[in-house]
Parts: sequence; C-alpha cells; structure tokens
Amino acid sequence: TADAAQAGLLSESIQADRRRRENNAEALRREQEAEELAGCTFKPERREETRAWRREAMEAPVVVAGLDRHLELRDAARRLQAEQQRREEQAFFLDIGDRLENHARTVALQPFTVPQPFLFVTDERNREDTRLERLREELRHRLESECTFQPNAHRHEIQA
Repeated sequence: TADAAQAGLLSESIQADRRRRENNAEALRREQEAEELAGCTFKPERREETRAWRREAMEAPVVVAGLDRHLELRDAARRLQAEQQRREEQAFFLDIGDRLENHARTVALQPFTVPQPFLFVTDERNREDTRLERLREELRHRLESECTFQPNAHRHEIQA
C-alpha cells in the first residue's frame, strides 16, 4: 500500500510538472505574438464595429421578388379551405352540437316564439296593382300635357 501511495504521489507530481511546462510554453507564445503584432500597422475592425454594421444590414428591409403574390395566394387558399370546411359542416351537420347548444341557450332566454311581421301574397298583389295604376295615371297626364292643340268646339260661340 505504501508503494501504491508513492506511485500516486509520483504520478501527481509528473502531471503537475507537465501542466506547469505547458502553461510556461503558452505564456512564452503569447509574449512572442504580442511582440510581432506591436510592429504591425494593420488594425483590424473591432467586434463592436462589425456587429454594428451587421445590425444595420439586418435592419434594412429585404425585398424578395414574388413574396407578396405568394402571401396573397396562401391567404386565398386558406380562405377557400375555411369556406369549404364551413360548407361541409353545414351540409353534413358536423356542427349539430353547436347548433343544439345555441338553440338550448335561445330557448332558455326566450321560451316562446316571437312573431315577425310578414306580408300576404294578396297584399303584394294589391301594392303592385296600385303602383301600376299610379304609373298609368302619370303617363296619361304627361301625354295630355304634351297635347297643345285645343279646337274651338263650342257651337253657340260660333253663331255670332
């Protein structure tokens, strides 16, 4: 067990030495890069400036040819589909549950039939006859007003 403990300590010290050497080598590399870059005249854009440019580019509207027409066609297709579904529900009584609920609600609120005004067919005919008679009278009056000839047909005035 003492040999195992010494082997564990030895392996830990070897790993610590290796980590220390890697850290020293990395630090040396960074220093050399910093010295090389100190002599450079090129200054790259900062990330903030690049991000600002990208943000401006992203805020500008993007125009896609045909997008409006595509959206119109898609909306028209949705409307047609909704209309088709409504017709199917009405034709095949798929919405009968809703209808029964609405009917039950209506009956609960108003338990009796409310009469609505209506016209008999005879009333419609009388109204039509009255209208025709009025039109005939207007036409006769208009024709008589256009007639300008007025003969003197009274004989007792002529005998003088």
